[in-house]
Amino acid sequence: MAGSNNTGEQILVNAINDALGNYGATIEFGAASMQRQGRDKDVRKLVRDMNAGQVDALFIMDGANPAYDLPDAAQFAQGAKKVGLKVSFSGAPNETTVLCDYATPTHHYLESWGDAEPKRGYYSLIQPTIAPVFAALGRAGTRQAEESLLRWAASETLNTGAEQPFLEYLKLHWEQTMFRQQSNFATFQAFWDSALHDGVFESPQFSIQVAFSGDVSAAAAKVRKPGQSALEISFFETVNMGGGQYAGNPWLQEMPDPVNRCVWGNHLAIPVKWEGGNEFTALENLNNDEIYGKADRVELEVSSKKQVLTVVRQFGQMEGTLGLALGYGRNVLGRMGNALGQTK
Repeated sequence: MAGSNNTGEQILVNAINDALGNYGATIEFGAASMQRQGRDKDVRKLVRDMNAGQVDALFIMDGANPAYDLPDAAQFAQGAKKVGLKVSFSGAPNETTVLCDYATPTHHYLESWGDAEPKRGYYSLIQPTIAPVFAALGRAGTRQAEESLLRWAASETLNTGAEQPFLEYLKLHWEQTMFRQQSNFATFQAFWDSALHDGVFESPQFSIQVAFSGDVSAAAAKVRKPGQSALEISFFETVNMGGGQYAGNPWLQEMPDPVNRCVWGNHLAIPVKWEGGNEFTALENLNNDEIYGKADRVELEVSSKKQVLTVVRQFGQMEGTLGLALGYGRNVLGRMGNALGQTK
């Protein structure tokens, strides 16, 4: 498996699988995973189009925070100024919500209806476990984002008089699609009750035949070459902060890191034995014992971006390597999560 967005590496891995005869044996595409379907290239194009004034309206689903998450978050924020209509479905303020013209918070996922296809041919129903807590608050309440989109689009299939309009829309969609793929039920209601009970509907399986036709030579030219820098840095998500979506939770901020026991912010992890030091452009107290209230701090530059970071020596880390956790450096979150850590 490639585990990379680099198309050159993906083609080479596919060439290896083809040479080993894995297609149709250990690799089957009939029930391929449908997860992780994001396309970095499409997102970069969106940012370019926004900055060129070619985007009229932008709708951002709950959980997405591109003004913080994207590597080119500053360009996204700049381009947002040129978009005529910006709507956020986020349930809490974040760096993207403050750029939007409207905030229309959606229901929590445990309050929502929906469906998903995690694997090809496996359709799962999402059903609420509690009634919407804030739905009765009128303009200050919540409404499922999918229902809002259907209302704004004046969809003829939306039963606005129903108690749960999006549920009715979802049932109609399943009746017109999934129900036609089965022959075990006489009525749609019986089929729907069964699918809701089981939680998943499996459509008839079919085999997909594939043949490798990639250009190995061209792919090899796209593979990333090892850098010449004396230092190698790795960015990672912690178990408590993730990508920053949990940074407003004080309990998680105070939960000690399972490796080095640090709390309330990120740090630059370096090896215990450090013979270098000259690679850093600024150095405070790096070669002395840590003093309470003044830990080791260095100025680190990566891709022309500089940050002053607290340093923690980490046992078992290879010389010449650095590690830095993502998910910090938030600025629109609330007093418990703002201004903690130095990086995004």
